[in-house]
Amino acid sequence: LLQFNGLTIALGLGSLAIVALYPFLKRVTDLPQLGLGLAFSWGALVGWTAATESLGWPAILLYLGGVAWTVGYDTIYALQDVEHDALIGVKSTARLFGRRTQLIVAAIYAATLVIWGERDTALLPGLLDGLEALVPKLAVKRIPDGSHWVIHEQPGEVNRLIREFIDN
Repeated sequence: LLQFNGLTIALGLGSLAIVALYPFLKRVTDLPQLGLGLAFSWGALVGWTAATESLGWPAILLYLGGVAWTVGYDTIYALQDVEHDALIGVKSTARLFGRRTQLIVAAIYAATLVIWGERDTALLPGLLDGLEALVPKLAVKRIPDGSHWVIHEQPGEVNRLIREFIDN
């Protein structure tokens, strides 16, 4: 961590607080999945600042998107334990949302943007197959000559796509 710029170091150290706090959230809040999202998605901020030495809206939106996705999938995961959690007093968004869980998770996933570099050798195009059926209002934007590092290769195009998505 110390090899990075000052902002990245500060953000890296800042992550320790949320990581240390997360295990206790199921005992004190109905939103432990939010804490998990804050902790899991923090890497987007650290990675962004390590690469750009700044923190801008694209990184913050990526972070918030990661938080939302984590809340959604961990709420789904928490459904399998909802009865047991109620017996032992563990809190979760699955318990908080109750009968509205499906509706709320659908709302969390309602607007999703995927920016895909088609020359990506790590994430193959088949991973997108069928995704539109699972995620309402999914927007997939393909960048034909983009690789796995499309954000670094074509930051202007990525920022344009994010702005376009937000404006619509």
